[in-house]
Amino acid sequence: MGTRASYITLGLLLAGMPGTAIAQEKATEDRAPQSSGGLEDIVVTAQRKSENLQDVPIAVVTVSAESLAQAGIASTDALRQVTPGVMFTTQQRSAQIFIRGVGSQGTGAGDEAAVPIYIDGVYLPSAWGNVFSFNNIERIEVLKGPQGTLFGRNATGGLIQIITRDPEAGFHAKGSFDYGNYDTIEGSAYLSGGSEKLADDLAFHGVHQSDGWGEDLINGGDVNRRREWSIRSKLLWRPSDEDRFTLAADYSKNMSDIGLIRTPLPGVPAAGGFLNPGSIYDSTGNTRTQPGEVKIEHKGASLRYQRDFGDINLSVLTAARKEQGA
Repeated sequence: MGTRASYITLGLLLAGMPGTAIAQEKATEDRAPQSSGGLEDIVVTAQRKSENLQDVPIAVVTVSAESLAQAGIASTDALRQVTPGVMFTTQQRSAQIFIRGVGSQGTGAGDEAAVPIYIDGVYLPSAWGNVFSFNNIERIEVLKGPQGTLFGRNATGGLIQIITRDPEAGFHAKGSFDYGNYDTIEGSAYLSGGSEKLADDLAFHGVHQSDGWGEDLINGGDVNRRREWSIRSKLLWRPSDEDRFTLAADYSKNMSDIGLIRTPLPGVPAAGGFLNPGSIYDSTGNTRTQPGEVKIEHKGASLRYQRDFGDINLSVLTAARKEQGA
């Protein structure tokens, strides 16, 4: 299987009324919302502008990176555990997302989901590559109900928006390392530095599962295992108090056969009367001659320009993405 999808998008947003600008306001205001003395303000961009969650007239669930870590949510397909009304399943490593029962099952090339996924405002059009781990994000926003006015005609069920961290002035470093069942090693690292005018960062995340959930009963190899790694970087330039440029690039590779190799329950006959001698995670297909692992590569870059005119905020976003698998 060769190149699966390649997309280029260009967006221009402009509004001229105070409080209704369809663009994100300055990052300094986004990252340090002021408390009104009661509950802490939660700033979201559900309407393509930064505003208090309590002022948004649509159903929005926002989950911070800290809350996701505490709940053990590390990938998109696990969001259903912390977002009521969301069902996230996979088919051949493709995402099938439903919100309040509205979604789509199409996973072929050219099929656009009724519940799309965005990263920092960039649309990920292929369901084939929308199952991935989070890499040092800031928060997740889940919008419920039709969002076609601001996010395109296909967002009939809602959408999932992933907001990644922006570089900060000064030096910041963060990392983690975990070891789990099936000899699974998972680690992440984040570095950020620079000044108020120019700052950049580098984020890395990797997972390596050495032992599979099952075994190839023909050759003794491991099956139902995954390996994944991703890297992302942002460069933030503020030439003036009113102007802001954000250049971002990312690359990731996912190798997994989880969900692709299934056999009947032990003792239950399959087609032809075959009885499975192992567990449902074992394979009798000789994966050395018929490999079942799917390899998916993601790569992309984006450039966002923002200008604050006072009562008017301008935001221009240009992005290109490519997905390739075999």
